Amino acid sequence: MKISYKNVTNHGYRALLEETLAQIKCSNAHFSIRTSGSTGKPKVITLKKEYMFASAEATIDFLDISRGARALLCLPADKIAGAMMLTRAIVGDWRLSVVEPRAEPLKGLANEYFDFAAMVPFQVKNSGQSLKQLEKLIVGGGAVDEDLVQQMGSLKTQCWHTFGMTETISHVAMRSLSPN
Repeated sequence: MKISYKNVTNHGYRALLEETLAQIKCSNAHFSIRTSGSTGKPKVITLKKEYMFASAEATIDFLDISRGARALLCLPADKIAGAMMLTRAIVGDWRLSVVEPRAEPLKGLANEYFDFAAMVPFQVKNSGQSLKQLEKLIVGGGAVDEDLVQQMGSLKTQCWHTFGMTETISHVAMRSLSPN
């Protein structure tokens, strides 16, 4: 796995990401992460790393993402979605470009193309036609309304809405959103 931080200006975010990556790579059999609190008070839970790696392999296989793929990490590294992007990048030996989590993750990356990315619905809504820079995209962490489905339906980008939570180690199901 290769990581590019050229689009990261916040050194604190880079340190957080590197700390999460070190926890994933270390020999400890478990990984602890804080839940978002969307279903109650945030708490720290501990997951088996073997399950994280199995989930990463299943996603890569299902979406048919090649080894060495170019991926975009635009989600918080200290939450399950970001940690799973790091895990997938390790498993797939990806070239990972990192941007700090923001409303328009592809802003400033107009000349770059990615094989894979994961975003929350808010980021997708704010990305508009920039999404055509992505071959495959998973959207999770919230509901996808009909307006967003319409926006994505016209794209050639292969998009899936994911369902899951921290406790399920990322998604447990996906529904295709595009192309139509």
